[in-house]
Amino acid sequence: MLKRVPIETAIIDRVQRSGAALIFDVNYRPGLWGSRDSTDVRTLLSEPHRVIVKDGGVGGGGAFAAGYLSAHLHGLNSEQDLNRGHERAVLVLQSTADLPSDVA
Repeated sequence: MLKRVPIETAIIDRVQRSGAALIFDVNYRPGLWGSRDSTDVRTLLSEPHRVIVKDGGVGGGGAFAAGYLSAHLHGLNSEQDLNRGHERAVLVLQSTADLPSDVA
């Protein structure tokens, strides 16, 4: 069972009391967290509205999260949220560079 540290508890509780959306990527890694099951992450939050677990794949997680959140915050439906997340992850996974060539 995962346990919150005091600062995490204070931040999560304050955001939940304010009614604001709390969005974060816990960077779940079973070996680092001392857990065998990603459902332990849910125990850190009081009645989360939505939990998205990205399972597998390396390198596109941040891009997936950015695309998903972008779509979600623009009011798209769940399928569109997921599609935008996957589209962004695919773009990242097609390159070995940190930045696109037209930006670097």
